[in-house]
Formats: sequence, C-alpha cells, structure tokens
Amino acid sequence: MNNINIILFSIQQDNKYIEFKRDDKETVLTAVKQKGKLLSFVSKELQNDKEVALTAVKHYGYALEYVSIQLKEDIEVVLAAVQNDGKALQFASEELRNNKDIVLAAVNKHGLSLQFASEELKNNKDVVITAVKQQGLSLEFTPKIFYDNKEIVLYAVKQNGFALKYTSSTLQEDKEVVLAAVQQNGNAIYYASDALKKDKQVILATVCQNGNALYYISKIFKKDKDIVLVAVQQNGLSLQFASPEFRKDQDVVLVAVCNRGLALKYASPELREDKFFLIKCYRINKDIINYNNFIEQFDKLEKREYNDTFIEENVEILHFLENKQQLYEYLLQNKKYDIIYQNEEISEYIKDNYNILIQSLNDLNIEKEYDNDELKEKFRSDNQKYNVMFI
Repeated sequence: MNNINIILFSIQQDNKYIEFKRDDKETVLTAVKQKGKLLSFVSKELQNDKEVALTAVKHYGYALEYVSIQLKEDIEVVLAAVQNDGKALQFASEELRNNKDIVLAAVNKHGLSLQFASEELKNNKDVVITAVKQQGLSLEFTPKIFYDNKEIVLYAVKQNGFALKYTSSTLQEDKEVVLAAVQQNGNAIYYASDALKKDKQVILATVCQNGNALYYISKIFKKDKDIVLVAVQQNGLSLQFASPEFRKDQDVVLVAVCNRGLALKYASPELREDKFFLIKCYRINKDIINYNNFIEQFDKLEKREYNDTFIEENVEILHFLENKQQLYEYLLQNKKYDIIYQNEEISEYIKDNYNILIQSLNDLNIEKEYDNDELKEKFRSDNQKYNVMFI
C-alpha cells in the first residue's frame, strides 16, 4: 500500500496514521485536502503552516478553529475559510471580525454568521442587508434599531417569513410587512399584530401559502367558508383545524380530499360512514382506497342499497368489495348479465365461487335458461362449468 492509500485508509480508521505522521507535511497536505478536520491532529508547527492551513480551510471552513493564532489573523486564510463556510467567522481574530470584506464574504455565504461580526459591523447597513437577504432570521443578531427599519425588515421577511418575530411591534402592525411575511411562510401569522390577525386579506394570503396555518388563526375565520376552502385546497390536511361545521360540509371535505386523500380522516363521522359520499371521494381521488375505513364501509352495503343506477354509476369500484355475495345475488336476480360480462372483477369472482353461485341460483329460483347469446358464448368459452347457466 503506497503512502497516499495509507493516508486515505487512515482517514477511515480513526486517523491514527495521521497522528503518527503529524509532523510530515506531505502526509498532512494529502490528509487535510481529503478531510480538513484532520488539521486538529497535526503538529503545532504544521497548524502554523499557511499552505497547510489554506488547503484545509478551502475544503472545510471550520478547520480555521485549528490553525495557529497567527493564521487566524491572516486575511487570505480567514477569507478562504468564510468563503467555504460563513460560520467559520467565529474562529477569526477579533480584528478580522471587524473587517468589512471578511464579514461581507461570511454573511453572503451564511447570513447567521452575522452573530460573530463585530458590534461595529452589526451596525453597518450594507452588512445587515447582505445578511438578511441570505437568511432573514439573521435579523435577530442586528441592533434593535434595525427591527424598526422597514427596508431591512422587508428584505428579511421576504427571505424567511419567521423573521417577523424579530421586528418591532410597529412593523408587526404594518400590513405590507405582514403580507410579505405570510406570503413567504403562512405560519408567520403567529407574529402578526392582533389587528392584522383579524384582516381577511391577510388571512387569505396566509392560508393560501400554507393551509395548516389555519391552526393559528382566530375561530371567527375557522368558521369562514372562503378561508377554509382556500386552506384545504392548499393542504387538504388542514381540514383538521376547520370548525366542526365544515368537517361535515361535503363541498369542503371534497376539496380537501381532492388535495390529500388522507384528509378524509378528519371529516365528520357521518361523512366517513356515508358510503355514497365515499364514492364521490373516490371519484376525485382514487388514493383514498388506501386510507381510513373506505373498504370497511363498502362491505357494509346492504342488498336493498343496490339499484340499477347505483350499479351502473359505480361499476369501477365494485371490485373493491370483499363481501360480494349480495352484489352478485342482485346482479343475477335482476339478470344484469351485461354488467357481469363487462366487469372482469365481478365475472371472475362469480367463476371462482361457482358452488356458491349455484346455491344462489337455487335459492333465488332463477331459471337456468337465458336468451343472451353473447353472454352464453362468453361463459361457455371461458369456463365449461358455466354451461349450466345457459342450457
């Protein structure tokens, strides 16, 4: 195994070889190029070697933590580190944390690194704007004077709506600011003023961005059908936060189910047990077959609930029934052979349950002679045991 392979192997084996070769510059350069954190294992002399330090921080900005004090004061080394990871600014010398070029490079890479800048640069408008544009939440680390600066706050909330948390109460009452925040993240409504939480335009923008923000809005809007419809259209699962009257409203629930089949879980018990409503749900979102008690409810269908219209309109879902006994009894008794013929699932079920079929024919006193030649030929060719039906 050559030196390079030994080095790479050691990187995967607790770095013991690097510790053993901690004074060997060639070994260390190869190692930190692959894994900058290995700089922590090398000798003090090589931690003070600019070439080694630059190689490490270019691949892993946080390696700046392990370079010598002298190199933490080196503009080239620190700049390379923060360009890789802005948060490496925390390991720079106090002097360089007050260097505008260094700090701008850091916050441009990671806005939250503003917290490590000098107090002087935290008060610098260019630095603050660069930071909040990259990460709105970096507003938290600015002097409070910026909490009331509408220009900066707008930059912040447009990048991250939750930055509204760090604005002044005055701007939390500013409709333009709050709208910008909730349009980025509907949950930011939590930090809006009480007055704007009662503004329908703001609430509509909120649930349009995130239907689940319905959780945070006042009860009066949870009873507003316009608001609830927008919310469930954006995220069907927000139905769980709607008022009870809308969880039993077919229009609202259907919109929710269309978006997310699982939303049926939050419909009222009455709707979840309404077989005919379940059919409507299935027609707009076939995924509900995997949710809730869809099959269970269909297996509760009673023979009296079958009729020609129901059968003809819902043939495509009849095969989901596990209890088909009553269904095929209805079909046979009413001579619905066209449906049997057209629906492969039903015809296959009847074939697979031939003995039960014969018993049903006897119990229902159905004649064993039929005049449908097409069906007669179909069953004769498909399965000889069906000849009894058409002799």
